[in-house]
Amino acid sequence: MTDSLWPDDIIGQIRKTPISLMKEQAAALGEKTHQLITGTITSNSNADQFYHTLLLSVPALNNYRYELFHIQHDITLYPVMATWKNSVARLMDEAQFMDYMRKVFADTTTRNIITSLYSQVQK
Repeated sequence: MTDSLWPDDIIGQIRKTPISLMKEQAAALGEKTHQLITGTITSNSNADQFYHTLLLSVPALNNYRYELFHIQHDITLYPVMATWKNSVARLMDEAQFMDYMRKVFADTTTRNIITSLYSQVQK
């Protein structure tokens, strides 16, 4: 039997990944809008770069999708480069990323888009 040279504590503290934080918020949007508007995450990777986009999805409008923001990060998770309204922000950790999403979601433009979409599909 071969002795393992890997340290016993090879896995450090588990962190929430940017995509998991985005997925949580995507689900929360569905809850707030009675699933009339949902959040959808699309992802891609290239070499050591990961790309994720948060889309507002409206199934009742022929699955209409609106890109709210997108992020990019490398294998180490942070920093995250986030793009929203043609502006790029460098977010150094989970707390900054959460604050960023809070700002995007509370913005007047975002609220107006969601209100407009919701108005078109409410029963």
